[in-house]
Amino acid sequence: MNTNRNQINRIKEQYPEGTRILLESMEDMQAVPPGTRGVVEYVDDIGTIHMEWDNGSSLGLVVGKDKFSVVTVEPQITVLVCEQKKALYTLVIENDLESMQKLVDGNIECVQMTETIELVCKEEGKLNDLEANRRINNDIIAGTFFIVAVDICDVEFMSLTKDEIDIYSEMFAEIENIPQEEVKLGIDIGFIGW
Repeated sequence: MNTNRNQINRIKEQYPEGTRILLESMEDMQAVPPGTRGVVEYVDDIGTIHMEWDNGSSLGLVVGKDKFSVVTVEPQITVLVCEQKKALYTLVIENDLESMQKLVDGNIECVQMTETIELVCKEEGKLNDLEANRRINNDIIAGTFFIVAVDICDVEFMSLTKDEIDIYSEMFAEIENIPQEEVKLGIDIGFIGW
């Protein structure tokens, strides 16, 4: 019994409230999908890690049965880059403002795609008359942009998962020929995007 209590205390110390988790796999039949991120709410007295998953699930984790890892601020992140008239590609960049600004060639603007995915582009891309890149809803993104994962609790940028790369590679696969006049029109009529 004492060993069990020590193990539970160790779990509580290792996974305190607020710890970000990335799920690799789960044994439960109602499993949360692999690649889902979430935050620890608490560890109970039998060692179950109670979670608040980003997809809305609250299914707990069992150490030794479920596979997961703690999400830390990554020094480097994998992003999906979309340049004008080019195929998309993944790139590993330093997880800092300077590297992101260099990639888009100026101050960055973040546009939320989902709760955990953002599009990062040059803040004044249209005002600087950068070449049109892709259409998104009723707006046009001008200049190079990239797609990155974001931790919704700590607002930290994170690497995209393979599934996320696949989804956004398909979404932006088509190289668009957008007349530059449409970029100017978007400025004139005040597209606010999303």
